[in-house]
Amino acid sequence: MKTVIISATKKACQRTKNRIRENGPSFEFIEERGGSWLLRAGEWFGWLPRNEFEIEGAAPMPKARVTQTGFMGSASREHSVKKGKGSFQRRKKHQKKIDTDL
Repeated sequence: MKTVIISATKKACQRTKNRIRENGPSFEFIEERGGSWLLRAGEWFGWLPRNEFEIEGAAPMPKARVTQTGFMGSASREHSVKKGKGSFQRRKKHQKKIDTDL
């Protein structure tokens, strides 16, 4: 979902102006259908006619947490084969004997 900052146009109805004033200029864009946008801001969730508001810009996306070595939780790891995935060998006395006389 994309976050947009909107403001009412001069031709906007009172309902659109109230929604923008009550819920702030920042809304999450959900869907567009028939000239209206489905928007969400906090608890409010509803349709606003597209011709009654202007998009001032997209709200900045939150940045990922970054450390000096890179993104948080993205430390590179050395690959090691897990037991049971081809790295484990039984001791000689416990190995199954394969009968080659067929």
